[in-house]
Amino acid sequence: MHLKKFILGGLENNIYLLIEEETKEAILIDAGEEPDVILQFLEKRKIKLRYLLLTHGHFDHTSGYKKIKDATNAKVLIHKEDLNITFGTKVEPDKYLEDGDEILLGEIKIKVLHTPGHTKGCCCFYLEKERILFSGDTIFFQALGRTDFPEGNYQQEIKSIKEKIFTLPEETIIHPGHGPETSVENEKETLCQHHLL
Repeated sequence: MHLKKFILGGLENNIYLLIEEETKEAILIDAGEEPDVILQFLEKRKIKLRYLLLTHGHFDHTSGYKKIKDATNAKVLIHKEDLNITFGTKVEPDKYLEDGDEILLGEIKIKVLHTPGHTKGCCCFYLEKERILFSGDTIFFQALGRTDFPEGNYQQEIKSIKEKIFTLPEETIIHPGHGPETSVENEKETLCQHHLL
């Protein structure tokens, strides 16, 4: 698997493309502003996008989804709790994400972790073999996702992180929706220092 990271839009979103190298098929995680950058990359390298997974419904993670879907016919997946949220894009998915779902593409195997807190439908995507987690806005480098939006819930956020993320192997690399990567081990230490764990 090859991982390509894009940093796009006014809020500098991290958009991730997971490419199955043998078949040149791919999975995209989130699609905010500047979808043309992604489409040009796919076209130039003749990569077929099969899935578009949305970590949550906020506009900076979803506003480009329709253009990408229309151009690639990729299947769009999001949790049903985030279909119509404040600061969101109205998403029409092909399928709803559920906790524990597995998305398979060649050798790429993604497990869906429902992690409410930032929004009710927030999801993280875990690749067990590679020890990689795509966390959306649930957790960042030395920071929690915001919970002061209408659908946010601080207690849920802490519960999700403790039960779904901090139970993963400590060497797991976290690729967040904004900012630099981190690890489960680093963020456990950070939360302990802030007396949140």
